[in-house]
Amino acid sequence: MAETYAVDWGAFNETLTQLSTVQSEINELNQQFGSGNTQALTGWISDVKDLFDQHKLNWNQTVADMQTQAAAAQKAADQCREEYLQAHAFGMKTWGG
Repeated sequence: MAETYAVDWGAFNETLTQLSTVQSEINELNQQFGSGNTQALTGWISDVKDLFDQHKLNWNQTVADMQTQAAAAQKAADQCREEYLQAHAFGMKTWGG
């Protein structure tokens, strides 16, 4: 049986690689941001610093949420790939190939 469709696994894998790269870059930028501002604000005592610290906590939580969502997306994509390959193998076995 001839296949009537194809999956571009190169593009699929590249998307997963880019997702991982983006997460690494976000982590690095967040660390640089945090360390740079912590050094700059050392000894600064005011309501503005308290507000900054609160926003920094919010930012860190958002970054953590992004990491969780990216990991979930990668897991789902891996599962989709695996299930597709299993279904394809089953189809080829069932209908010949």
